[in-house]
Amino acid sequence: MFNRVKNIFNLWIPSIIFNFHYLPFKQAIMLPVLLMKPNFRKLGGKVIIESDNIRRGMIRLGFNRANIFPDNGISWLNEGTIIFKGKVAIGSDSYIVVRPTGSVEFGDDFLSTAAMKMVSCIGIEFGKGTLFGWNVIVMDTNFHPLYDMEKERFKKAYGKIKIGDYNWFSTQCMIMHSVETPEHCIFGARSVITRGGQFESYCVHGGSPLHVLSRNIKRIYGQDQITEYK
Repeated sequence: MFNRVKNIFNLWIPSIIFNFHYLPFKQAIMLPVLLMKPNFRKLGGKVIIESDNIRRGMIRLGFNRANIFPDNGISWLNEGTIIFKGKVAIGSDSYIVVRPTGSVEFGDDFLSTAAMKMVSCIGIEFGKGTLFGWNVIVMDTNFHPLYDMEKERFKKAYGKIKIGDYNWFSTQCMIMHSVETPEHCIFGARSVITRGGQFESYCVHGGSPLHVLSRNIKRIYGQDQITEYK
């Protein structure tokens, strides 16, 4: 009985509030977005679902997917536009911040396991099949511009991010402003992905500075987890 009451307050009440606040009635009634233990810092801006197969729980935010992280749900602050183009799962201990000039577009089959930190003041776009490991940070702004004394002007410290289809970002990657990647890129743990990088499809990138570690490599869906240790 106690667990049922917890579920009502941690899942169903906030999910109902979220869906009927953001979505048209015909979509909201299906409860396509489920949120576990959300911290609603601001329910502003817009949320749009662009899919021909809208169904209950197709978008799951804040559910505990990794046992080494706290089961504390998701923090949500939206003043801009967030678009879901299909199935999305973002694990617990994650934060989404979208400012009035910002936008985020999640492609179909987006998965972030835990502790994602995302800030948009300009625009972030993910292709289909994007996968995040733990503690990935995505920011389309540096917040603090640096002054170029020779050119007597501030350097641009923001820009749109566009991630290609089937990109895989490992634990503690940082994706910074103005980055654009092709399809089927893999980035090793703690990679710092910045503008101007030479990214190649079907390659593993890593190291400092970031470079191609191996070629002719790709992720096979359904076979990308170790299921047995011998």
